[in-house]
Amino acid sequence: MDLEKIMPAGVRLLSIEPKHDKGFVEVKITIGAMSDEAKLKFLHALEGSPAFTHVVLVGEKAAAPAPGSMDRMEVELKAIYART
Repeated sequence: MDLEKIMPAGVRLLSIEPKHDKGFVEVKITIGAMSDEAKLKFLHALEGSPAFTHVVLVGEKAAAPAPGSMDRMEVELKAIYART
């Protein structure tokens, strides 16, 4: 639900993988974005959210064409989920 609150238009969640690590919950988040602007809005919203800390951009690649998808890129991030 915390991600839904900050997800801008032009971005969709593709996957999320939580992992408990030394008393923290690290999440690997993969998003699809329609543009660089949408991707940057999401990154800024994630960094500004009290629910996520230590946001790191892991990688970015062109999205594979898929029927009905308007994603131009896939972005992988890691963050610490701070709300428990």
